[in-house]
Amino acid sequence: MSKKRDVLTLIISVILLIAINYNYLDDKLESYLSTSETALVERVIDGDTIVIAKNKTSVRMLGINTPEKGEAYYKEAKEFLENMVLNKTVRLEAGKEKTDRYGRLLRYIYVDEKDINLELVKLLGENLVILFLLRTIYLLIRT
Repeated sequence: MSKKRDVLTLIISVILLIAINYNYLDDKLESYLSTSETALVERVIDGDTIVIAKNKTSVRMLGINTPEKGEAYYKEAKEFLENMVLNKTVRLEAGKEKTDRYGRLLRYIYVDEKDINLELVKLLGENLVILFLLRTIYLLIRT
């Protein structure tokens, strides 16, 4: 009987400890399993790369490749990203690949739950449609 009571006391104690420390344990488990972090954007390098304040780490947007300096639309892409994230706290979410060959973090970027990577794709898509239409019109007029 004493052994059953000891086991029961142990089970109840464990349940109570878990219940009392649930928020603490939940936060620790969530941070351990989470693939995201928050950071302050200190600088925008170009249309797809930022620098966060934490350790001056470079972060490249996953799935995005904007024009480099000296190429067409470089300025527009950089200004778009600056308007969206500069001096703001963002959530960085890792994908399958964590870093690129230059050691930059590869992340999806969110501001207030808005997917900045997706917003950039939408902007680029709209501009590509406009460029296609203008080129088509030009070719029709020329012939």
